[in-house]
Amino acid sequence: MTHHAAQMGERMTYHAAQADERMTYYATKADVESVRSELYKALEAQTWRLLVWLTAVCSGLTGAVYYIARNVH
Repeated sequence: MTHHAAQMGERMTYHAAQADERMTYYATKADVESVRSELYKALEAQTWRLLVWLTAVCSGLTGAVYYIARNVH
């Protein structure tokens, strides 16, 4: 029985070491939170760029249509 218990202990140690090694590939909560905050900051910046660009283009087109309507007969 003692030999069997020693083998079980070795197997458990081996599997625990393998599990610890596999855990290095997973993200921690801090890693996920860091990526999430970076993603939200990037999305917010991209949204504002798009909004400014869209406003400028629409204003320019509105001005062009107004000019054509008033001055081209």
